[in-house]
Amino acid sequence: MAGRDAFEQAVARYQLLDLAPPADALSVAAASLDRTGLFLLGEMHGIAQTPLAILGLASRLGVRALAFEWSYDELDDAVQPVLSSEKIDTEALWALPPSAEVFSGDGRFTAGHVRLLEHMAGSLDRIVLLDRVGSEGQEREDGMARRLLAERRGDSPLLAILGADHVVRAPLDGLEPVGLLVERELPGVANCFLALASSTCKGRPAPDAVFPIGDAERAVVPTRS
Repeated sequence: MAGRDAFEQAVARYQLLDLAPPADALSVAAASLDRTGLFLLGEMHGIAQTPLAILGLASRLGVRALAFEWSYDELDDAVQPVLSSEKIDTEALWALPPSAEVFSGDGRFTAGHVRLLEHMAGSLDRIVLLDRVGSEGQEREDGMARRLLAERRGDSPLLAILGADHVVRAPLDGLEPVGLLVERELPGVANCFLALASSTCKGRPAPDAVFPIGDAERAVVPTRS
């Protein structure tokens, strides 16, 4: 976790190295985008390599839109300006109160994500924030699925990045996750898990593909005291 100066230094230091997806994951993703205009990528929050995997897929698949498990009512003002200025609005970000979700340390929003969006801004036509502050349980799954479906466009492939539990296409822990809800409207949508060297899919329904990203490296996340 890092305060403003340290976080912005981490953004500047973050290296967008090429992390190539395995051929089977790339094939699954391409087919899903062709069929439905959408591909679901499940991640573990707080891992430094996640933005590299996103770039590896997006750059090879012609992705023009990204969706994230971030709260639109909190982060839209900071994130959306990147599409026109190619810079995250850091003043809007750091003007948020210390109690804001983005400063909770949960690892959803990291220095690598900021670097990724600023790098990709010129090739994106939209960034979709799916979550809402205070939303929980089934209401949260329903809300994120509705926003994801509403933002799908036939001429603009959309890559959605959420926690792995949200992209499964079967009931899990008493909830109907985003992946299951989306599949009902878009049969043929596929999912993929980002997999650390030490992780397994045990306890979750198996995804359509797995993208190995190596040993866990902790991401730098913003915090305020």
